[in-house]
Amino acid sequence: MTLLDVKELFVNYGPLVAVQGISFQVRKGQVVSLLGSNGAGKTTTLRAISGTITLVGGKVTGGSISFDGQEITKVPPHRRVRMGISLVPEGRKIFHRLTVYENLVVGGYTSKDLEDRLEFVYQLFPILKERRNQIAGSLSGGEQQMLAIARGLMSNPKLLLLDEPSLGLAPRVVDVLYDAISKINEEGTTVLVVEQHVKKALTHSHYIYVIQTGRIIASGEPKEVLSMDMVKAYLG
Repeated sequence: MTLLDVKELFVNYGPLVAVQGISFQVRKGQVVSLLGSNGAGKTTTLRAISGTITLVGGKVTGGSISFDGQEITKVPPHRRVRMGISLVPEGRKIFHRLTVYENLVVGGYTSKDLEDRLEFVYQLFPILKERRNQIAGSLSGGEQQMLAIARGLMSNPKLLLLDEPSLGLAPRVVDVLYDAISKINEEGTTVLVVEQHVKKALTHSHYIYVIQTGRIIASGEPKEVLSMDMVKAYLG
């Protein structure tokens, strides 16, 4: 069953066309990765899906986005959260002056089972429970990324959008995060991840899309995509 359906999507920042008519689908229960170099349009695509593109001066100028059978192209971001879409942005974007617990509570403002969600994320990332009263800005980079993902999970999303979750982190921490992503998916959450760590994406995804200068240039299951000469050259 298709959970997310993006058709002929165009996104502009003023006169600049950042995404040029891309189409792709994410099936319910999958982990899907969107791969590509810097500036390819990956982050812009996630912002368009979450509705936050307007907050950074962008605009969907063509195409459509459907989620769980509903057209959402013009639905505001807060309503998309309530529908079941949660974005964990690049660079973490946690509330540095709030405690770990307060960050999580903010993330769960739409949740009807706040305590259950807290227990879920504490089991996923035990260090956050240990440090729940600590100021978030004092956490390490890896712990801040764990907090960002946990905050995104507090709304109990159907679709979790992850933008560069491994960026700037040590390999050991990246392993922990991707183990958590697998557990999140096993619990029933569909995941769409933008990633430059190609090996991790190929290992942990059910399906791959490769984007170049705002266009999808290849797609398929990980082994299939990895065997494509043009993809090998592009991704290095």
